[in-house]
Amino acid sequence: MSTTPEQAAAISEMIDELRNYPIVAGALVNNSGKLGKFTVMIVATERKRGTTNILKSLVRKHLPAGADVRQYSSPASEGLSKERRMWKFDIVFMQHDPASSSFS
Repeated sequence: MSTTPEQAAAISEMIDELRNYPIVAGALVNNSGKLGKFTVMIVATERKRGTTNILKSLVRKHLPAGADVRQYSSPASEGLSKERRMWKFDIVFMQHDPASSSFS
């Protein structure tokens, strides 16, 4: 199943909302085109203790209906230098059922 235009529009709207926060220097999305999966990349204005939790909270607050954060990564979790300020959030609309190994 491919990503629907409605899903893409909902994620674009979420990106626009995130850009309004002072902690967000920039945000963009990569649409994989399959299964309603998106990678949202957010560049923070600064990297300090608590930035990850603030960004996670903002992303969850603006998640479109039916979407879920599958995983996220911070610059520290990827072993990047302290100057890097980009966080990645994998957002999915299709939920995976490990028992049946299928997407719903």
